[in-house]
Amino acid sequence: GGRLNPYLPLPPQLEFARRIGYPVGLPPTTSPGVLTFSGELLAATDGTSVTTRIARSRTPRTDDELWVWSYDLPIPPLAERALIARSSEENPLRALLNESLGDLPTTIAMSGVDALYKSRTQGFQAFSFLTPENREKLVANTRRIVPAYLQAGPLYGGREPLSGREFWWTYFLEGPYFDQYDYEWGNGLSLYGLYTACKYLGEWEWVAKNWTTVERLFSWFTVSDDWEWMRASNGLHGHGSGAGDCTNATYAGAIAYAKLARETGRAEEFAYGVYTAARAALPVLTRYLYNEFAEELNLKPNRTLVVGFHEGRGFLVGELDRYPWNVTSNLSGNGVQPEIFDLYVRFAPETLRDYERVFETAYPNWMDGKYVYPFPTIYRNNSGYITLPHLYLRARLKMAGQGMLEELVERARTNKHLWWLAPPVLAEVLSSQFELYVADWGKCAFLGGELTRIERRRLRAEIQFENRYPPDVVEVAVPRTPTKIELNAGPIPLPDLKQEKNLLKVRFRKPGRNTLTLYF
Repeated sequence: GGRLNPYLPLPPQLEFARRIGYPVGLPPTTSPGVLTFSGELLAATDGTSVTTRIARSRTPRTDDELWVWSYDLPIPPLAERALIARSSEENPLRALLNESLGDLPTTIAMSGVDALYKSRTQGFQAFSFLTPENREKLVANTRRIVPAYLQAGPLYGGREPLSGREFWWTYFLEGPYFDQYDYEWGNGLSLYGLYTACKYLGEWEWVAKNWTTVERLFSWFTVSDDWEWMRASNGLHGHGSGAGDCTNATYAGAIAYAKLARETGRAEEFAYGVYTAARAALPVLTRYLYNEFAEELNLKPNRTLVVGFHEGRGFLVGELDRYPWNVTSNLSGNGVQPEIFDLYVRFAPETLRDYERVFETAYPNWMDGKYVYPFPTIYRNNSGYITLPHLYLRARLKMAGQGMLEELVERARTNKHLWWLAPPVLAEVLSSQFELYVADWGKCAFLGGELTRIERRRLRAEIQFENRYPPDVVEVAVPRTPTKIELNAGPIPLPDLKQEKNLLKVRFRKPGRNTLTLYF
C-alpha cells in the first residue's frame, strides 16, 4: 500500500478548552471519531491547508522525516500581589492577622513544605500588615533557615520507572496500597515558598549559588509530565493528578520555577517554566468545566464536582454531601496562591462564581466555625482549611463587600484551627474597599507599605523598597490615578515614570532604601 500521511494527535484538553472560550491557538485538525476521558481526540494532518503549521526536517540518524505540530496558549499572569495596608486605626482585623502568623521552623530537618512554605509564605503575602515585631521575626528566621535548606535540606532521590530518569522529592503522603502520593504537592509548594522568600527579601544570590537544589525540586515535573493531563502526575504509580490542592501546587510551582530562573538570568529555564505553567493552567481551569461532560458520560457520581484526573476512570471528584474539604481543595494549595486567583479573575470569573454558588447551596453553614458535621471530619469541621479559601475567593471576585466579608470572618474565627493560612486572606478582606498593591519590584527587597488618611477625602500611600541591583523598576497597581507621585520626597523625572491603564511603572536609580509616595 501507499505511504500514510503522519497522524499527529493533540492533547484533548486543548480542544475542550478552546470550545469553552479559552484562547487556544490550534493547527487545522481532523477528527478520527475517538472520545477520551478528557474530551474529543483531534489530530493535525499533512496537506495544503496545514503546511504552514507543520514543520518537517531530516533527523541526523534516519531517513525518516520528523513532523512537528504546534499550538498557542496564553502566557499566564506573572504579577505579584503585595497589598498595601491601611493604617492600624482603620484596620481592626490587623491584630487577628498578626495573631494568625504561625510558628516558623527552627531546623532544616524537615520537608521543604515545612521549611520553605508553611507560615513563611503566608507572612510574606501579608507583609505590609505585619507588626514590626512579626516582620523582624519573619525576616530573621528566613535569613537563617532558607539558605541553609538550599545548601543541606533533605531531598530524596528516585527514578521514573519507564524512562529511568532521576528525580528528587521532599514530601509524600502514603495512600492506598502503601504507594507514595503527592510528590508534586511537596515539590511545588517548596518552590513557591522559596521564590516568595527570595522575592520579598531580594536575596537572589541564594538561588544563584544553589541552582542545583532548584532543579532537583523541579525534576519531578519534567520526569512525570503527562501528555493528556498537561501537568505532572501525583506519584510514580500514575493513579491520578491528586485532589485539587495538588493541581494548585503544580501550577504555583511552575510559576515559581519560571520566576526564579528569570531573576537569576536563566533564559532557557525561564521559558521552560512559563511553558510548563501555561500548560498546567489548563487543568487549573478546565476542572471547573468538566462536570457536565463527566455527567453525560457517567464518569463521575451524582452530587460531586471534578477536582482532578484519574487513570482508568476519568476524574477524581469531591462530594457535595460529605465533608467539604475535597471540593474546597480546588481553591487551596495548602493555603491560597494569589497567582491562581489571578488566572481565575482573568479567564473564568463567572465560572468560579457559579462554583461558589453550588458550594454554598450544598454547605450553607460553611462559614460557621461552631458548626459540627454529623460525621467524622479530617480537619476539625469548619476550620481554616474550609472557611479561608472561600473567603479569599469571595474577596477576589467581589462577591461581597468589605462589611459582609468582615461578618463572615467573625463567624469563621470561632474555629481557628489551621489559621496559619489566614494572613493573606485577611489582608485581601481588609483591602477590598481600596485595592492597592505592588505588582512587581524587580530584584529589590519589598519593605512594606502603609495607606493613611491625611484628610477627609485624601489618602497617602508610602511604600518602601531596598534597591539592591540598581537601576530597577517597580510596578504598582492603583485603583485610580494618583493626584501626585513622589520618589524619596521629590519629583520623579518624566522618563522614569509611566502609566499603563491602572499600572504605574517607576524606575529606581538610587541604590539602597527608596520610598515611593502616592497621593489619592
